[in-house]
Amino acid sequence: MKKAFKFFCVFVFLIFSPFVVQAKSNPYPKMEESLFGGEIINCTWYAWQQAKERMGVELPLWYYVETWYSKAEKAGYSVGKEPKVDSLMIWDYGEGFGGHVSYVIGVNGDSVTYIEGGSPMTEDGINQDTMTLGMMKEFLVGFIYLDKAPVKKEETTTAEKETSKKEESKPKEEPKSTNNYLSDLKISSGEIEFNKDTLEYSMEVSNEINEITITAVAEDKKATINGNETYNLQDGENKITISVKAENGDIKNYIININRKEKVEEVNIEEDKITSVEKDKENKKDINKVVIISTIIVFCLILFIGIIILITRIIKNKKNKKIN
Repeated sequence: MKKAFKFFCVFVFLIFSPFVVQAKSNPYPKMEESLFGGEIINCTWYAWQQAKERMGVELPLWYYVETWYSKAEKAGYSVGKEPKVDSLMIWDYGEGFGGHVSYVIGVNGDSVTYIEGGSPMTEDGINQDTMTLGMMKEFLVGFIYLDKAPVKKEETTTAEKETSKKEESKPKEEPKSTNNYLSDLKISSGEIEFNKDTLEYSMEVSNEINEITITAVAEDKKATINGNETYNLQDGENKITISVKAENGDIKNYIININRKEKVEEVNIEEDKITSVEKDKENKKDINKVVIISTIIVFCLILFIGIIILITRIIKNKKNKKIN
């Protein structure tokens, strides 16, 4: 009768144990007897420790390791046949041989690198190895993924309930605004076609404009603007940035590229006119001199020719008189 009662208790425990999500301390024996004598670290104890230390998952007491896969699935853990880092790899060597569990630390294609306890190949039973899925498909049951482990909901204490009530009674804070747009953007000289979605503008001003004032208005009153001021302009390109900071801290920048034309030297038209008139006068004087000189020369030539003709005639008349 006592044996039947014990069997019934164990049976009930095994039926309901898959629904236990967490154990607060390692429930498995740390050491086990090695096949070659002596004691080594148990594979279930080692796997539980790795899950706790690496992923913060406290596995329940699932007893026989070859049943871990099915019990984990019933308990809400994600399971599958694909190897993933930070998963438990479950083995089943068949009836009479039991099972084994390893912790996956690396996956490269179909090669799986794992660490494990319970290895008779090392002195303490802890071992690291790499195998392909093809090499272990005969004994591989599957993988328990620890990154999607269910979390047990702890019972709240009276103090926690009171704190929760106080928190609920507090007025809820509205989410901070993310609006960092401008509603308007003006400049003291010239105009730009403003659109809140256009973040960069270009314009050109004359050299006479040596400064410009920016007036920007935020779309959201809770936003702040940096850049509403007067800027001195240099010849050539000038880049002005207006920053709009939303209530939640997000920043949007509007950029204005202003090209200030270079200074052109002024030409004194009056002076040029006077200079041109004076030059014309001088040229006319020179021309007059040339005309006068040319006239004198021509007159002298005509006079010289006339004298020669006169002398020739006189000589000719004298010769004619002698002949007669």
